[in-house]
Amino acid sequence: MLKLYEHPLSAYVMKVKMALYAKGLDFEVSVPEGLSLGKTAGEFVEANPRAEVPTLIDGDFQVFDSTIILEYLEDK
Repeated sequence: MLKLYEHPLSAYVMKVKMALYAKGLDFEVSVPEGLSLGKTAGEFVEANPRAEVPTLIDGDFQVFDSTIILEYLEDK
């Protein structure tokens, strides 16, 4: 299942979520711990060294930046 790291107020995340819903893809969302404090760690930072949302994890594949995520979803 796709995992989307998000922040509920991010317009970039909303853009990705709209694409996921439109394509009927199952996904789970997670807000990275410490995001607003600048103290993120773990799987989120491993997937995105910039520690920015949105970040999408699809199995072993990780992608960040909303425009690139949309291209990935279109190709998938």
